[in-house]
Amino acid sequence: MDGFVSYAHDDVSVCARLLTQLKPVERKYGLSLWHDERLKAGHHWNQEIEAAIGRADVFILLVSPEFVGSDYIFDTELPAIKRRLRACKGKAISVVVRDCDWEFACGPTQAVPSFERRLLPIEDWKPHNKGYNTARSEIDAAIADHFGLRPRKPRWPRT
Repeated sequence: MDGFVSYAHDDVSVCARLLTQLKPVERKYGLSLWHDERLKAGHHWNQEIEAAIGRADVFILLVSPEFVGSDYIFDTELPAIKRRLRACKGKAISVVVRDCDWEFACGPTQAVPSFERRLLPIEDWKPHNKGYNTARSEIDAAIADHFGLRPRKPRWPRT
């Protein structure tokens, strides 16, 4: 299963931390998350992004004021993601990084991470790692529920 991570470049460090947290989810469900840090010199980045969206089943949206304010995300990525979701019956999960008008960009979906049944942006958690961990747990549950997946058995390193 393929996934796509959409984020504003101001949030590249947030993306890296969340991807680290999501590595067990990738292993558990055979998920491969694509993000634009995989682009190499000489790649046609717009075509690569379109192709990655076109094969994704899961979309992780790292929502911040910069995400909501990005013309490229709003005018190019989000419409392509919405088209893909209609075509593949995939899942989009909004991860709120900092308080912003995230519903404007992402619609009336349940966002993560939540604390006591209400949204709490990652940067409002003390320490932040609890926010990342909670987001990972909620993303894991959302993917399993939406696709009816069971975790793969862990592959333990040989000793």
